[in-house]
Amino acid sequence: MKVPALAAFLVCSTALAQTPTSTPPAAATAGKPAAPAPTDAPSAGKASAAGPASTVQLDAAIQAEIDAKVAQAKKELQDEMRAQSATNAATQAGWEDASVTNRTKLQLFVAHGYFRTRVDLFNYFDLAQPAFNYYYLFPVPDSGNLNTNQGTHTITGVNMRFRLEPTINVSEELRIKSQIDMLDNLVWGSTPAYAYSQYQGTSVAFLGTGQVSPVAGVNAALDAVQVKQVYGEVSTPVGLLKFGRMATNFGLGINYNDGTCLDCDLQTDVDAFQFIAEPLPGFFVIPMIQVDVAGFVVTPTLSSSESYPLGNTDGSTTLRIILAKLDTEQQAKAKINSGGAVFNFGLDFAYRTQKYEYKQVGSLPGTPPINVNPNEPYSSISPTLANRVARFGNLSIPDIWLKFENRTFRVELEAVSYLGIFSAPILPGGQTANVNVVEYGVAGEAAMKLLNGGLVLTFKGGFASGDKAPGFGVKVTRPTQAPGATSTAAQPGDIDGAQFGRHYPCPGNPAVTCTDADIRNYDFNPDYHIDQILWRYIIGTITDAWYIRPEATWNITDSLSLDGEMIYSQAIYTSSTPSASQTGLGSNALGLEFDLGLRYQTEDGLFVWFYYGLLIPFGGLQNTSTFVTPGTHVAQSLRGMIGIRF
Repeated sequence: MKVPALAAFLVCSTALAQTPTSTPPAAATAGKPAAPAPTDAPSAGKASAAGPASTVQLDAAIQAEIDAKVAQAKKELQDEMRAQSATNAATQAGWEDASVTNRTKLQLFVAHGYFRTRVDLFNYFDLAQPAFNYYYLFPVPDSGNLNTNQGTHTITGVNMRFRLEPTINVSEELRIKSQIDMLDNLVWGSTPAYAYSQYQGTSVAFLGTGQVSPVAGVNAALDAVQVKQVYGEVSTPVGLLKFGRMATNFGLGINYNDGTCLDCDLQTDVDAFQFIAEPLPGFFVIPMIQVDVAGFVVTPTLSSSESYPLGNTDGSTTLRIILAKLDTEQQAKAKINSGGAVFNFGLDFAYRTQKYEYKQVGSLPGTPPINVNPNEPYSSISPTLANRVARFGNLSIPDIWLKFENRTFRVELEAVSYLGIFSAPILPGGQTANVNVVEYGVAGEAAMKLLNGGLVLTFKGGFASGDKAPGFGVKVTRPTQAPGATSTAAQPGDIDGAQFGRHYPCPGNPAVTCTDADIRNYDFNPDYHIDQILWRYIIGTITDAWYIRPEATWNITDSLSLDGEMIYSQAIYTSSTPSASQTGLGSNALGLEFDLGLRYQTEDGLFVWFYYGLLIPFGGLQNTSTFVTPGTHVAQSLRGMIGIRF
C-alpha cells in the first residue's frame, strides 16, 4: 500500500521544510568560536559575489521545491486514503449498498445506467387451456368465446427502457443520487399519432406518420419519465447517512431486490433514513427507518404547496436493522486469488406496525377513495371510521443470508419469514376477524468451476410456503369470477386471487360456514428469476411451490458465454393449482422447463443476449372442469435483448 510510504515521506519532508538551511550568525557566535577558514576558501571577490543576497535566493528556491513536494505528497496521501476508505466501505454488487463513493477525482456530475431493447415471442403461454372461472393462464389474443378459446396463441412485441442513474457530487462528503427511467418498458408502436393521443392529422391508424410521447391515462399506462429514486448521502467520520427514496437489497434478493440486473423489470424502493456503520473491519451495522404507508395525504391549496398526511394513525412504519459480515468485492477477489476462502453472512430484521388503513383502489376489501376538493374545510375530508379499515397489525420479517466461496466452489443460502397478525372485515356481514400471517421462503445456490472457470456447474433450489386456499396468491386484488361466490377471494378453479376471506362449508359440518383467516403463501421477489416461462410470465413469481434447477455455463471467451438449465416445479398444495377446478381432482406437479441462453458483452458496455425456453406442462396446470376436454400444449419463448451500459 502507498499510504505508509507517502505518510513517511510527508513527515520527513515537513520536518526538512521546517529545518533552517543556514545557522544564524548570532547563534553561531554565541554557541562557539568561529571556525578557521578552510584552505580552499574562495577569494574575497568571489565571496562578495555569492554573499547574503545569493544565499537567500538559494534558500528560497530550496524551500519552494520542498513545499511543492510536500503539497504533492499531501495530495497523493489524501487520494490514496480516500480510495482505501471507499474500498473498505464498498459492498458486493447485488447486496445492500454500503459504499462511500470513490472520488479520487471529484466530478460534479457523474452518470451511469443503460439502454436496452427487448424482442419477445410467446407461444402457447395459455397452454391451450380454456378460461378458469373466466380468467386465462396468460392473455390470449383475439380470444373470442371464453369457454372455447377461439383465439390465437402467439404474442410478439418489442419494448425498451432507458435507465439513467446520475450522481451529483456536491463535495467529497455530500452527494445526491437518483434513478430515472424513460420510456420504461414501452412497447414499440403503442403510442402512435392517432386516436387517444388526440392527434387530429389522421383517423386511420396505418396512415399515421410516427409516435408521440406516452402520457399516463391518455395513451399509455405510464408517463414517458418515471422517477424511481432520489436520495442524499452524507459521509461522516463514523459512517454513511442515506435519506430519501432508494433501492434496497439483501442476500440473493428473494425478498428485498434492487432490480439492478439488465433483464429486471421491478425492484424494491423504500422511503427511508439509513445509516451504514463499520465498527469493525468487514462488519456492518445498518439501522433503517422506513415509511411504508402515509395514509390520507392532503394539499392545502390547488398549487404545489407542501403536502402532508392528515391522519397519523393511517400510516405504517418499519424499523429495520441489518447486521452483516461482508468482504468487499476487491477483498473477496484478493482472498480467492491467493487460494483463500470467503465466508460472509448477514441478518436483516424488520418490524412493521399499522393501526388503520385508508381504503384505496386495490385494497381487499375496500372501496374507491372519496373525491376530495382540497379547498374544503379539513373537517369535511378528514378520514373517519367510515373510510378506514382497522388493522391493528404487526409484522416481523427476519431474513438471514450465508455465503461461502473459494477458487472453485461457491454456496449461498437465504431464508426469510413473515410472521404477524392484522384485522380485516372478512366475516359474513362485514364483521372483522384476525388474519394470521405465517410465511417463509428459502433459496439456495451452489456452483462449481471446472477447467479454470471455463465450465461452471450450478445447482439452484428453492421453497416458498403455500396456502391451502385456491389460487397462487400473486395477483391478490383480482376478484373471483366463480359462479355463486360469496366473497371476492379466490375460489376452486381460480388460478389467482386473494388467499384470505374465502367462505366455504366447514369440513365435517357443511351446514356451518367457515372463513379462511390465514395467509401462508410466501411470494419470492419477482426480480429473482429462475426460468423464462412458468414463474416469470404465467404465474408471475415463485410461490406455493418448490423447484430444483441444475444448470451448466460454458464461458467460451471472456465476452461470450452459453448456458442451459432445466427447472422442475411442483406446487405445495393441489388445492392451489388450476387443476382443482373440480373437487377431488387435480395434481400438484406443474411442469418441466428447459431454457437456453447465449450472452455476449464487451468491456465498453455493449450487451447482446438471446434466450429460448420450452415448458412441458404437467397435470397441475390442466383445467379439470367436466365441461371441457382436459389437455395442455407445450409453451415456447424466444427472447432477444440488445443494449448499451455506461
